[in-house]
Amino acid sequence: MDPVDGKLSATLTFNGHDGERVTHHSRKPALTPGQEVKYIAGCLVPQGRIGISELSGDPVVRVTGDAKDVPTFRWEDQAVSRWRNFSLEYRLSVAPDIDAGPLWITPSITPGSERRGLELDIQWTEIGPNGGDPLSLNVIELLKITVPANWGSIQGVSHGPAVVSAPDASDGVQVFRALEWRDLSPDRAEREARRLTIVIQFEEPIAVNDGLSGRLEATMKGTLSGADGVRMYGSLGARRAISGTPSVKTRIEADFTLSLASIRYQAIRVFPQRLATGGNRDGYAVEFDVIPDDETVIALTNALSEEGFYVKRVTENPPRSSGRADVVHRYWDLAGRSHRGVYPIDFHLVLTGEEVHRGDVRPESGSTKIQIVVRGAYTDDEMYGGVKDEWTRLQAVTEDALKGHPSHWQGPAKG
Repeated sequence: MDPVDGKLSATLTFNGHDGERVTHHSRKPALTPGQEVKYIAGCLVPQGRIGISELSGDPVVRVTGDAKDVPTFRWEDQAVSRWRNFSLEYRLSVAPDIDAGPLWITPSITPGSERRGLELDIQWTEIGPNGGDPLSLNVIELLKITVPANWGSIQGVSHGPAVVSAPDASDGVQVFRALEWRDLSPDRAEREARRLTIVIQFEEPIAVNDGLSGRLEATMKGTLSGADGVRMYGSLGARRAISGTPSVKTRIEADFTLSLASIRYQAIRVFPQRLATGGNRDGYAVEFDVIPDDETVIALTNALSEEGFYVKRVTENPPRSSGRADVVHRYWDLAGRSHRGVYPIDFHLVLTGEEVHRGDVRPESGSTKIQIVVRGAYTDDEMYGGVKDEWTRLQAVTEDALKGHPSHWQGPAKG
């Protein structure tokens, strides 16, 4: 952080009556138009527990000068109102006890966006002088970020409107484009959370080896010096009224560069994807000549447990009759979880089939179809492939368990 500088500025208006007073004064001692006529209109004094360095000089703004510098005071000018600026620049007597700036900008890649969504979290803390009121964010006057053009065109932004520039090869090698926001004012919920999140959707995937840069300009209510207002006194020391309410604020200006190299992108993969989107489900169903009864389900859950799969839930739907009196439809739903390291992968196994009865309570034969869907989070290519590997392992365990089950029907004996 650079040293903190402060400034008290005011715009004062002189009217025709002030000009008449200067003219009257100049005529009494018969002054010529070129001679100096000094005026003193009082002074502006910062209000509050102020910590201004002695090196700043006079800690007040003295409203004084030569009348010829103010158009209204010149004899040849019309008696109209004219304004003039006065200011005091100062430095704090004690540097603020702040380890970092009051604003943080944190980039991340939106989960599940196929690496096309960039999130910028702007967070702030309430800082302030010792013993004084804390500063709070008022408005972000400017937020500008520059991103590589190879991320593609901007598909959408969560906070708008944003001005998007055309790609520009500013460094002669890589092409960039800029996005710019003006006057971003957090809503009530964002102010309570002290956090504003901007999401930008790009046409192409974001390359983590690239970086982005930008600039942020914001104002916060209050001052680090402790000044909370201003008073005005006349040339003889009497208090004078000020029209309007003084604006007390701290301005923050920061240029930043952000790296995406250490960002951990996380998304969810469902395999087979076609089952997750309601596609061809039968294409991923494996059929076995096995009776779909409780014994088959017990054999399957035992096999899964032996291979390290945790079965959390087994649900049986009531058996339903079919168009044939000797056939009963069965439906079972199994859900569970496995782990690759510390990362969980959930699985969902649906067992459906038909039981054929020949007059006995127990079925004589049957057929079973099994569909398996797995769902897991991934942060890299290895974990992405691990979701499919877990599906393959589940498929193999299921086939071994059902093909070795006593009710597995091998067909009529030959001979």
